[in-house]
Amino acid sequence: MKDDKKHESKEMAMPVIHKMPPSLSVSEDDLPEIRNWRVGSTYNVKVKMKQVSSSLDDSMERESKKITARFHILEITSDNPKKKEQPVDKGIERLKEKFNKT
Repeated sequence: MKDDKKHESKEMAMPVIHKMPPSLSVSEDDLPEIRNWRVGSTYNVKVKMKQVSSSLDDSMERESKKITARFHILEITSDNPKKKEQPVDKGIERLKEKFNKT
């Protein structure tokens, strides 16, 4: 005897995709203040940048297409009040010593 029950389609749940926030890498040569900054702390910076490219995300997974742009940093300054210099993390100093030995 045939099973007349309708087969329910079991849709797989789509994984939740968390968008990574934009990131910015800066060296001590570009912004000397970072020498005394701490990981996990929040700082204000002022960035002057020039847009060098723009592209349209043509991913088939997205309903609405979004623009992504790339920039070159022309100038970066700190908007943070100058504080008394804090000691530098020991881990950073050990890394610098290690690389200076080679």
